[in-house]
Amino acid sequence: MLGVAMKMKRRVRVTTPVEVRVSREEVLPAETENVSLGGVFVKSRVTLPEGTHVLLRLHTPHGRITTGARVVHAVDSREAMATSRAPGMGLSMASLSPYAQSVLERLLDEHDATPRDPWGRPARILRSALQWFVSGAATADVETTDEEPWYHRAAAAQGPHPPDKPPEPPPAAKPGSSGRSSDF
Repeated sequence: MLGVAMKMKRRVRVTTPVEVRVSREEVLPAETENVSLGGVFVKSRVTLPEGTHVLLRLHTPHGRITTGARVVHAVDSREAMATSRAPGMGLSMASLSPYAQSVLERLLDEHDATPRDPWGRPARILRSALQWFVSGAATADVETTDEEPWYHRAAAAQGPHPPDKPPEPPPAAKPGSSGRSSDF
């Protein structure tokens, strides 16, 4: 029973064409913002009063579903602007046929498999590397010495130099030479 309740609450962001039939003559073409096994949120500039019964037709890559639904929540354009949401209606679907349920489950599985994090695995790797670095584990393996690097010693020996030009490294002595110019 708990598995069914969890599936009913699973809601994924899916944009798919939908028709909301209010009467024989009035059909509102729209698209979904999110879908669950229990209902959908339909983006539409026209909203209906809560409690209105409609006929809902979803067009998915896996098949077309037609079922009865009821408006349980409406977001008009004024509320949408205030909350940074799309205007539309939350529709609770009536009982689904086994075919309609299987089509919706396939749609949910397909779209729920994509990670919520747009960066996916690279973001998780970067996050764990940063945690490792911040924890101090990164500095535990590094040996430190009190000796100055060669470029600090060379700069002190050469005196002031232009800030945009780094000091030259000391020349390497050839084996067997004393470093004097007379040793040709």
